[in-house]
Amino acid sequence: MRLIFWGTSRFAIPGLIKIYNSTHKIETVVTQPDRRSGRGLKYRYNPVKEEANRLGLKIEQPEDILCESSTEGQAKLSDKRTFALLRSIEADIFVVISYGKILSRDILAIPKLYSINLHGSLLPKYRGAAPINWAVINGEDRTGVTVLKMIEKVDAGDILSSREVDIGINDTAGNLEDALSHAGAELLLNTINMIDRGEVVFTPQNESKVSYAPKLKKSDGLINWKMSAYQIHDRVRGMVPWPGAFTYIEEDGIKKLLKVWQTSIVLDSEGTSGFETGAITKVSKDGIMVQTGDGKLLLEELQVEGGRRIPARQFVIGHRIDTGTILGEE
Repeated sequence: MRLIFWGTSRFAIPGLIKIYNSTHKIETVVTQPDRRSGRGLKYRYNPVKEEANRLGLKIEQPEDILCESSTEGQAKLSDKRTFALLRSIEADIFVVISYGKILSRDILAIPKLYSINLHGSLLPKYRGAAPINWAVINGEDRTGVTVLKMIEKVDAGDILSSREVDIGINDTAGNLEDALSHAGAELLLNTINMIDRGEVVFTPQNESKVSYAPKLKKSDGLINWKMSAYQIHDRVRGMVPWPGAFTYIEEDGIKKLLKVWQTSIVLDSEGTSGFETGAITKVSKDGIMVQTGDGKLLLEELQVEGGRRIPARQFVIGHRIDTGTILGEE
């Protein structure tokens, strides 16, 4: 089949490669425009553009794609050109993975068959922008990937296929994303093959089981030490690699932001008596132990503002950390 691939983030790359190496033909890759980043604010390619260039694929980077009926004042000429190009290709399907923008009804109607999306959860759970993060934050022990037919309502179309993936107790959103992207690539190609053979089955989502995974904000990373050790451990894992879980620590009378990148649950009861939530109960070569609302948490990898990520055993060498110090808000 002839298709147009839509994607921007690294989550989309395994699917792009899998389709490229198949019997199906990627006519064009549509990805978001280059953005300025870094200290020099230089334009940088996103991961999908880099991979598409490596594969020698044609690339389109519209700033925005509006409806066909958009007036000249609503859309740039370049975006109108992209719309016309997409129609001229006469692709059988559109394949969308982590593109980062909502496609209009006019866009979804262009392919001969329909548009499909690979989503990083077992729909109808965790519709939205950050399904992988919220599955980890909420302490799920399994999640998965789903291929669905796209409709105007985001993540609400019929399910074509899905596959479960286990979540380990120490998995982060980052390494879980890698696992899901590869599982999703396999599932996606199998689904495209079924579409090509006319064997795909459309299964409506159960609206009574819908849950949502909104886009993360930096403030979501603030640790509430009144939560249990398990809840905080899950939040730390779910915030890796972005935005990062954080708390505040006082040094020489100054409150400093302290990012927490890795933790583990402490199962013994040593050093808990007489400490309030958020208090450091013990400092050792293994890390910094903190009292939570229920149980203790061992901080194993830290980063104070202006510093770099280091193991907690190194952190305590360069910083004065006293038992009883309270970690908390700014």
